[in-house]
Amino acid sequence: MSLSTVVLSKAKPRLFKTTVCLAISFSIIFNGTAGSALAAGNTQADSSSMSHGTVLDQANKTATPADLNVQQLPSLIDIPQTPESIEKVIKAEAEGEQFFEQHLLDRAMAKWQEAYGISLEMKYAEGEGRALTNMCRVFIDRGQFVKAKYMGENAIEVLSGVSDQKALGRAHLYLAQAYFGLDNPVWAGQQLEEAMKAFSSSAGNNAPDTSRLMLLAASVLMNMGKVKESIQFFEAAATYFVQAGDNARAIASHLKVVDILLSQGLLTAASEEAQKAVSLAKADQKQPNNLLAPLTSLANCDYTLGEHRQAATLYEQVNQLAAKMPLDQLNNTSRAYIDLGYGSTLLACGELEQARVLLERAVGVFKSAGLSLPQAQTANVLGVLEEAEGHHEAAMREFGEALDLHNLITPKNDNFHVQILSNLASVESAMGRNRDARLHLETAAEQLKKMKDETQLGRVYAAGAEVAWKLADSAQAQQLVKGAIEISQKVNDDSALWREHTLLAKMQLAQNDQAAARDSLLSALSFFRSPQAGIFPSPERIYYGTSRHDLAEELVSMLVAQKMTEQALLASEQLKEEAFINDWFERCGQVKAEDADLYNDLASQRAHLHAIEVASPPGMIVKEWQAWMTRFRALITQNKALARLIAPVPTPIADIIKAVQAAHTTGVEYLIGSDSTVVFTLDPSGHLTADTLPVGRTKLSEQVNTLLAAAPKVDNDSRQFVYGNNLSGKRIFSLFFSELIPPSVEATLPADAEQTVSIIPDGLLFNLPYAAFANQEGKYFIEKHTLTMASSMDTFLDRKAPIADDLNLLLASADKSTVGGASNDEATSLPKLLGTQVVTRLPSRGTDLKSMQDQVRGHAVLHIAEPYALASDNLLKSVLPFGANKGEPGHTLTTSGLFTVNIPTNLLVWSSTAGNINNTDGSELEIFARGLHYAGVRNVLVSLWPTSPGQRVNELADFYKNKQAGLSDAAALRKAELAALATDPSPWTWASFQLFGPGD
Repeated sequence: MSLSTVVLSKAKPRLFKTTVCLAISFSIIFNGTAGSALAAGNTQADSSSMSHGTVLDQANKTATPADLNVQQLPSLIDIPQTPESIEKVIKAEAEGEQFFEQHLLDRAMAKWQEAYGISLEMKYAEGEGRALTNMCRVFIDRGQFVKAKYMGENAIEVLSGVSDQKALGRAHLYLAQAYFGLDNPVWAGQQLEEAMKAFSSSAGNNAPDTSRLMLLAASVLMNMGKVKESIQFFEAAATYFVQAGDNARAIASHLKVVDILLSQGLLTAASEEAQKAVSLAKADQKQPNNLLAPLTSLANCDYTLGEHRQAATLYEQVNQLAAKMPLDQLNNTSRAYIDLGYGSTLLACGELEQARVLLERAVGVFKSAGLSLPQAQTANVLGVLEEAEGHHEAAMREFGEALDLHNLITPKNDNFHVQILSNLASVESAMGRNRDARLHLETAAEQLKKMKDETQLGRVYAAGAEVAWKLADSAQAQQLVKGAIEISQKVNDDSALWREHTLLAKMQLAQNDQAAARDSLLSALSFFRSPQAGIFPSPERIYYGTSRHDLAEELVSMLVAQKMTEQALLASEQLKEEAFINDWFERCGQVKAEDADLYNDLASQRAHLHAIEVASPPGMIVKEWQAWMTRFRALITQNKALARLIAPVPTPIADIIKAVQAAHTTGVEYLIGSDSTVVFTLDPSGHLTADTLPVGRTKLSEQVNTLLAAAPKVDNDSRQFVYGNNLSGKRIFSLFFSELIPPSVEATLPADAEQTVSIIPDGLLFNLPYAAFANQEGKYFIEKHTLTMASSMDTFLDRKAPIADDLNLLLASADKSTVGGASNDEATSLPKLLGTQVVTRLPSRGTDLKSMQDQVRGHAVLHIAEPYALASDNLLKSVLPFGANKGEPGHTLTTSGLFTVNIPTNLLVWSSTAGNINNTDGSELEIFARGLHYAGVRNVLVSLWPTSPGQRVNELADFYKNKQAGLSDAAALRKAELAALATDPSPWTWASFQLFGPGD
């Protein structure tokens, strides 16, 4: 058992998990070849438990005259033991079983008494024992546990002297049930152990019967609430079904265990059980459809563990299998359950468009079938999707529908109900409907008190404090936030505590209690740095009305106001690193083969630990987080580039200052909030300053959308290059300068134009052409400063020496030109310009990544002259415009694959890229640049929008000439842009190129 399994086994049991896929019982929902077998296995278990285990329903029934004990049975004349007489016993037993299944207990008792009498007179011990066992079942069903105990003990005494171990095992099983009814779990446990021994010893000769008896025992125990014991018997049943050659029922038994473990919050153990089912199904090549249910179950387990990328891969396989199955084997409802799981997983991976298609298809099927719970779950996930796209009204409608549907569900799922209420309240708060939000949060809090779920209660109180503060109810806000702190401290919920102390500091500053506010800010920082504090975005839940990013920006802004500038910068860096890492993980980012095992292990463990918090208080896994941190710190010393893809790397402020000084640059870092932006400047002397600017995401997003909509583009139909609206010259660029580079920031910039300024954007600011920012004098930023972009301060902390001083270039391009995009002109012009001895051609078509990796060694520059749009629902899955994997005809390469190879080069130029005008959050450019930095590229040069082929080639030609003259990448780009500016002052013609990296 793995460490995480041990951790998860400590999780607080919870009867209802709020994961969307847990409405699916994988052992019963599928029909078809696999499903029929699964359903048959489940029916066997269910009918047995219904017939033999309805203890609670019968507990208070009154005994009837037929309730005779052994002494009341009539004495019969001895009869010889012959096949005919034994056949009479067997016939009476079978008739009694039929009556019992019909719940005709008196008639069943009469038949089994008859069988007992005949067996007794012919001294047929096996028949005596079986009859006593069956009568024990009747008394159990009536709740007469004393009489049941007496019958069971007599049955065991009789059967102990015979060789029928199966019958003896059944006697031990029902005697155990009688002991459970008498509140004697110790003796019951002993009988279960004896039953297991008896069943095991009989398995060699009759595995099918033994497996069914194991299944019977498991079902009986499950109905009695004996979960641990039930799991043991389901496991044993699976083993004997395999011995009997019945893989379908063995798979069904494993999947039943998966369902049980998930319901108990034992997530890793459930995943391991699902793996067993998958292995069995894969081994059975005669029944390929048996693989569908196990794969779906394993995908659901990975989803609940936060392993969204693995879950998505599995669901893709499930979809391929499902597409081959006819409706009589896999009906529309079963397909809808798959769509629900797959859609939720894709939402977690950031693939919103494809997720929407699947979820909307699923909800239609559930609605037609009148299935309230899965319909409510799907509506809830659709609400999260709508909110992720900023559609507040649509999100609120979906959550409202989920809430209405929940009212139709019996029994009620309290955890899911709280989840819907919290989601609805979060959206209402974001829309300014705080009175409605308060009402829903109060309802959720009352329910959580009854559930005694302190972790969620603390978080709901924190959300309530935000809402009360927005309603100007400062008294209630303080009361709630202090109550939240008290509860969250009790369960060690760092992810809530940093938020609660931040809210408290905001309230204290409003009361001008500076000393108390400073203490609260220090507490908030302490909890914020905890690895447990970083909540991964959930496809099922919106935790608060204010996002983690926006509240953290408020924390940073308050730190700046309190002159705690160094602490503010560290918090800003950590927050932005978390955002990038979450994007990378959720979008299924890949790493190099040599790093894969360690990355997958540490990243998965981190996701698992966050997933555990849904089922248990965070305080229960403090030691596990500490163990994870020990491993992570070791990785930092071994492979810092890999560590940065897993979690923020703790860095002292002194190291950051030293790195910036060594780079001889001035760093300008931004952190955007909803309505304000914090900007830091760090100059080569080590002087750090910070300001809070009165412009935030709300306003900037409109301006960035306007800018990108006006940028040049390539017409998809004609493939012709077209210019957009020039927006009255410099107006839009002047606006950005005034908002993002105010006098306080401009004063810190170097007077020497050749000294580099490194801009570290945040979010949508990655889309902006800083070179084209125009000051009040009408001067463009590039005219006064040499620029480069950096994704974070890590760019300087991890800065390495150049690989080669001379300019030698590997040029990857197609043989044919493409109008409006990258052109064969680059393939012909650059060798002529730089010299054929400097440029090595690499045909992009038919070149796989391994060949590129081998070819790039020793080259200072890799230049790719292929059009590539950074415009995909998931950039990492977008198809690269070149290459193919060897041995895999037609297989396309993805962007993520580009980052799995080693590209040790000073500069990668992708000359004809374009940003995504439909998704301006900036994540694509950041991921693209950082992925290439991980692959070994020092500097990355891309274009923000397409430019005309002639203009692009001329600017690149000047750029390379400047590099040949000995200028740095940043200086060479500046000089090339100034030359283009002198020819055409429109920024659309010369300001498209963006350089990411240290710039030297």
